Amino acid sequence: MKFLFIGTSRHFGGAEMHFVAMVRTLLAAGHTVDAVVLPGGSIARALEGSGARLHAGRFRNLLDLRGYRGAMGAARASRPDVLVGGFAKEYWPVLLLGRWLRLPVVLFRHRILPMRRLSAWIVPRLADRFFAMSRYARDAHVREGIPAERVQVLYNPVDVAALRPDPLRRAELMRSLGF
Repeated sequence: MKFLFIGTSRHFGGAEMHFVAMVRTLLAAGHTVDAVVLPGGSIARALEGSGARLHAGRFRNLLDLRGYRGAMGAARASRPDVLVGGFAKEYWPVLLLGRWLRLPVVLFRHRILPMRRLSAWIVPRLADRFFAMSRYARDAHVREGIPAERVQVLYNPVDVAALRPDPLRRAELMRSLGF
């Protein structure tokens, strides 16, 4: 399958790490992944060399036409089967692009804070699937009004390869400390 991820966050916390890990996991499984990311941002740096095709983009808000232009260009270039949005400020743009392009939309819900009233009513009706980071978060989203059958738990991943001990670095560190 071909996925287009849209995530222009400038931070690098749990949501961003989840975004990067999902892209890398889909690539490792043989899927094609393009991503609209903030140029020079933490997500772009984390995905460099991953095999994902990166497209410059930034959504400041719902009405940021430059963001739509970047995402639309990426969609035309990649012809995805699915759009994936990972950050609340981009839910509306991803949903509108999904409707415009007639593509299914998957949204990550990392926060358990309720959405604003209009978003809480419309977003669950437009998105095809939501990923919650825990059972607790899933239950909170269902209480908020997202249909239970559309919310799936997808725990925050851990990149175990990045945590694998390096015997050479360990020996060098031990030597530098006098052990």
